[in-house]
Amino acid sequence: MKRTVLFLLFSFCLFSGCSPNIRITGQVRFDDGEPVNFGEVCFETAQKTFLGRLDQNGNYAVGNTKDGTGIPPGEYTVYLSGTSLVSAKPGKGDSELIATVETVRVHPKYTQPGPGAFKFTVEEGGKKTLDLTVERPPQKGNSRR
Repeated sequence: MKRTVLFLLFSFCLFSGCSPNIRITGQVRFDDGEPVNFGEVCFETAQKTFLGRLDQNGNYAVGNTKDGTGIPPGEYTVYLSGTSLVSAKPGKGDSELIATVETVRVHPKYTQPGPGAFKFTVEEGGKKTLDLTVERPPQKGNSRR
């Protein structure tokens, strides 16, 4: 009897989409309230990275629990990627490029899994929303003395 109950419970979870994986949603804004509407939010462990693309309002979603592709429980480093804008300056010929120019649009400390990155613990039944506030990049020639 006990085995039958365990088998039925396992079968129910298997076929009904039970998964310990979790969908995380949130919004990314600059500290002045404007949404960050470019790039991706990265949830990273030593083994894997999960990405959520930012929409025009700064919203993102990572993982879809319907097909079991959500984020597994654990500790994550959270940072932004794809936030720089790279453009090319054309040369004299059609196929010649003089240089590429990178425009940094978010403070670099939020764009790598280093000291400025956020930390987030994904737990079953825990918080499923992570809103982030980031700074704009420092202005060139605006150093304080």
